Amino acid sequence: MDGFSVRRFAYALAAVIVLLVLGTMVFRSALDLGMVDAAYRTLVTISLTGVPADPGGTGVTLFTGFLVLAGVALFAYVASALVELIARGVLGDAYGH
Repeated sequence: MDGFSVRRFAYALAAVIVLLVLGTMVFRSALDLGMVDAAYRTLVTISLTGVPADPGGTGVTLFTGFLVLAGVALFAYVASALVELIARGVLGDAYGH
């Protein structure tokens, strides 16, 4: 890899946002939660903090497992891209240092 790809980093961030929106929509629909509660449940699930309650049925349990795996993979990718940004000095160049 010759240089840092801003486009690839933007796609990763977009994927995180899509995952948050998708999780919120599914939890809201499947568990009859309000928007804030569904978004909170999605954030807690993706961050592996955990919700101390049964997800609510087989379908929601499977979706929660998918959400955990996808969230971990995306956050690992974004974290590695941030490390690459720092290591290559791209952030410093963006701020004129």
